Amino acid sequence: MDFSDYVSDHCKQYHYSAEYERYWLAHPYCEVGVADGHVRYASAPHHIRTRGAAGDDDSEGNLLALCTDCHTAIHQMGVHTFAARHPSVKAKIRRARRVTV
Repeated sequence: MDFSDYVSDHCKQYHYSAEYERYWLAHPYCEVGVADGHVRYASAPHHIRTRGAAGDDDSEGNLLALCTDCHTAIHQMGVHTFAARHPSVKAKIRRARRVTV
């Protein structure tokens, strides 16, 4: 199974939109890792504003490609602390959350 098949199957299983799937295929690497010079594959894109909090699959504003380690970290430390530690994604998080981080 190649990467695009994996992404497609995952998106179907979890009922993600076509826009979410397109974003993941277009951003296969962790946005934090690329900025830090450590290229790592992204796991499923992170919703900056969760779907439960009315976040959508707007690829330009609400999705963030993160590796498994960064995805776990953003959930464990919270979005504000994560943004403070990773300035490369801070502006994107601020725009999606519509708050100062």
